[in-house]
Amino acid sequence: MSRGKQQFLIFSFGFILAAILLVSGYFIYNKVAGKSNKQVDETLKMTNVLVATKKVEKGDELKPELFTMASRPAKDVPLNSIIDINMITGKRANSVMDPNAVITDSMIISTEDLYKPDERLNDYTLQGHLVAGTVKEGDWIDVEMVRANGDNSTVLSKKQVKKLIDNRAIIQVTAAERYYINHALAEQSAGLGHIEAILYLDETQPAAKVNYVPAKIDSNNKAAAVVPVQTPPVEIQQPVQKKTTEKPAEKQPTPVPQSTQEGRTR
Repeated sequence: MSRGKQQFLIFSFGFILAAILLVSGYFIYNKVAGKSNKQVDETLKMTNVLVATKKVEKGDELKPELFTMASRPAKDVPLNSIIDINMITGKRANSVMDPNAVITDSMIISTEDLYKPDERLNDYTLQGHLVAGTVKEGDWIDVEMVRANGDNSTVLSKKQVKKLIDNRAIIQVTAAERYYINHALAEQSAGLGHIEAILYLDETQPAAKVNYVPAKIDSNNKAAAVVPVQTPPVEIQQPVQKKTTEKPAEKQPTPVPQSTQEGRTR
C-alpha cells in the first residue's frame, strides 16, 4: 500500500470518529439541558389556591370575606387544595384555619356532618378551679373522677373548653357523655369523691381512655360499692348432631327347640 493511501485511510477514520463524538455530544447536551429546563419550569410553576385571610375557628361559618385566592408554587400545595372559592359556600370549618393557610377539602365540612345529633353544650363546675386557674378558652381537658380512696378514672376525654365563666367550663358533650358526668356529679354529692379537670399540654397529645364505672348510690343518697360493667352473656352454640342414615338391624328368626321339632315329625 502506498504512503498516500495510508494517510487517506487514517484521515478518514479520524474524521468518522470525530463526527461520531460530535453527534453523541450534541444529543447528550440536549438531553441534559432539556431536563434542567424542565426542572426549572416545574419550580417556577404557580397555581391559584384558596387561603385564609383571618383565623377561623372550628365550626365557624365559611364566609367569602374570610378568604382570598392566592398564587402559590404548585410543588408546595397539597393535591386536595381548594381552587374555587365557591366550593366553601354553605360549609363550616372542620378544623382551625390560621391566616395564610392553604385551605384543603379536609378542612371544610357541611353543617349536617359537623356535629352528632345528640351533641349539646353544657357547663360544669370542676374541682380545683380548673387547674388553679390555668385553663382558658380553647384548651383541651379531661374530666376525672377522684374517689375517696385515691383511685381516679377518666369520665370525659379530651374535651375543648368552648367558654369559661369563673370556674364553670362550657364543653360539648353527647348524650352518653352527659350520662357519665351526671353520675360522677351524683357521686361527688354523695361523698364518694370529686371530679376535677386535667389539662392537656398540647392539642396534639392523644386522648385518654374513658374508664369510668359509675358507683351505686342507694335511695338515701349514701355511697355503696362500685357497680362493675356487666357483660352480656355469650350464648354457647351446641353442636348439631347429624342424623344417621344406617339401616336398622335385620330381625333374626327365633330358634325352635329341638324337642318341639321332633314332636312335629312324629
